[in-house]
This record gives sequence, structure tokens and C-alpha cells, in this order.
Amino acid sequence: MWLLVTAILGEKLTPNGECNADGTICEFNFDVSHKETMIFYDHDVGTGSPVIVKNGRFYRRDSFNCNVSVPMTERQLNDVIVTDGSYRHVMVINGQLPGPPIIVKKDTQVVVNVKNSLLMEGLTIHWHGIRQYNTPWMDGTGHVTQCPINPGETFTYRFIANPAGTHWYHSHVGVQFTEGIHGPLIILEDDNKLNKENDLPDFAGEFVIVLNDWMREPALSWYLRYHAKMEG
Repeated sequence: MWLLVTAILGEKLTPNGECNADGTICEFNFDVSHKETMIFYDHDVGTGSPVIVKNGRFYRRDSFNCNVSVPMTERQLNDVIVTDGSYRHVMVINGQLPGPPIIVKKDTQVVVNVKNSLLMEGLTIHWHGIRQYNTPWMDGTGHVTQCPINPGETFTYRFIANPAGTHWYHSHVGVQFTEGIHGPLIILEDDNKLNKENDLPDFAGEFVIVLNDWMREPALSWYLRYHAKMEG
């Protein structure tokens, strides 16, 4: 088991959704699908090529000649889920692992359109840390507050961003969040209130760090072995 660390770097965090003019509603689109790590997906050709490391550089197999390795550009490498350099099936949101950050102001109405593009599994998204005042059916706990979203279907979550702070979201069905369906959820306090109450100094940038256990085999395999008492 490995610890996977993902850092989201940038300047001072600001709302990042498609927000209306007064910023009271911010909308996000999530497409949950399957993907493989260390694979370059050539969308122009419609193929996926294994990625290897030689002499400290990344190469991909040529789309037309399996015996040729082609150096990768920085743009191409940005589309590859590298993780720890091993090959593994994962579940991703918008092609990303972890999923894209949601950053909004406190009391914003958050709208998340979730499309399930998985092959066979239903899913839900739980907004960890959100109190869900008056919207308990948007909590995203599978088989408790809602039926899972079936493959090919779309479900829209709507809730008020409260309380302010650093939270996260994740799938709430089976072991899917271990497979990659998770991401940061940041709710910003009003700047004037924050500075007045805490007297915080100005700062140039912020860092969002996502930590998760990383296994080189599917989480379901570990789960089944554990419950079959095949693991010590």
C-alpha cells in the first residue's frame, strides 16, 4: 500500500464553477468513467498507448508501430494518470484522479450534474462535511438517502455550501472512492468576516493537498480477501 499525494497549486483560492452574475449559484459537471493509469489516450487516433520511463524520460508506444517508443510532450503527459508509475484500472471524474476541486463561497447554492459513465456499477456522491440543512436527500449516501445513479444516467445534486472550511466529496457505493472517485470541496468564508474575526494577514497563495491510500491492485480484491479471512 502506498500513500498518494496530490497538490493543487495556485494563487489565493477563488470560486471555480460556472457561477451566475451575483455568485449565489455555482454549477459543476462530473462525468464518472473508467480509465487506466500510465496509459496515453490518443483521442485523434482512438487508441491508448502504454507509457514507460527510460533514462528519466517518459515515452509512449507509437500508435501504429508497437516496436517504436515516442518521447512524450508536456501536454501529452498532463493527460496521463501517472500515480506511482504502476499500471492499474481506476475510476475517474472528468478523466482526473483525484476528481476536480469544488471551490465556492459559503452559502452558495452548489449544483453538480453527475453522469455515470461506468459500465456496470451504480454510484452516488457524498458531500463529506456538508450539513445539508433542509436537503437531506442530497447527502449522497447510496441506498439511504437516494438510489444509486445507474450507468448511463445523470443525477443533479443541489445543496447550500455550509459550513465554511476544507471538506471533500467521495462515492458512497462499495469501494469506489478507493478506486478514485473523490476530490476536495473547499468552502470559502466571506473575506471581510474572516479578516475581521481572525485578523489574518494577507498571503500570496494556497495549497490544497489530497492524501489517499494507494494500492497496486483493485480495492475490491482486497475487500473480498479480507472478508473471506484470507488476509491476516
